[in-house]
Amino acid sequence: MREPDRGDVDLILKLYDLRRDPGEQASVAAQSPERVRLRKAQVEAGMAQNPFRYVLQARGTSRLALRLETRGWLEAIELAGLGPQERSIVGGNGRTVDLLLQPREGAPREIAFTVRPIGAPVVLSGTRDGRPLRPLDMAIGEGGQHPEALPYRLPDIESETERDRGLRLFAPPVSATSPVRLWLILPPGQSLGELDAATRERLRALGYVGPG
Repeated sequence: MREPDRGDVDLILKLYDLRRDPGEQASVAAQSPERVRLRKAQVEAGMAQNPFRYVLQARGTSRLALRLETRGWLEAIELAGLGPQERSIVGGNGRTVDLLLQPREGAPREIAFTVRPIGAPVVLSGTRDGRPLRPLDMAIGEGGQHPEALPYRLPDIESETERDRGLRLFAPPVSATSPVRLWLILPPGQSLGELDAATRERLRALGYVGPG
């Protein structure tokens, strides 16, 4: 059995008898509807979105060229504050987003997005005024911590690395002066208390939220 890439239509699975049809010319899915139904449910469950959204903010006056890249899909992308000469380009069937930004003092730019499936790594790279981004150019979470290096894999609830602990991600940096800032939010109308107990405990264990 093989499943096609996700698109803007319902997921369609095809089933082949490879002994009789090694070239996969004729699907026999209609002969095994229950098997196809179960497999489709498994695939769709494995493609669930993260229960939170990333917020990436550009501040100051630097000219920034940023790239977000994932092996999953970047979805529900929302942009705020972009000027007429700035750009957001989605490519790779939703696997990359290229941002050309030049914020003004007091007028930050923001992009919010989620990723599918849960645990799909998202990597940020880019330049500031034509040179590669440096760790001090980026602030993460309430404490405004800097990544160890760039390109940087954005933190997620599946991560167990020590550098991701204590980031307090569900709040923007308080006092950092870095031109690129990152934090997490929940979808509108949702609170941390509405997440399942396992997810809440996972977030607390990683230091993304407080003990309350």
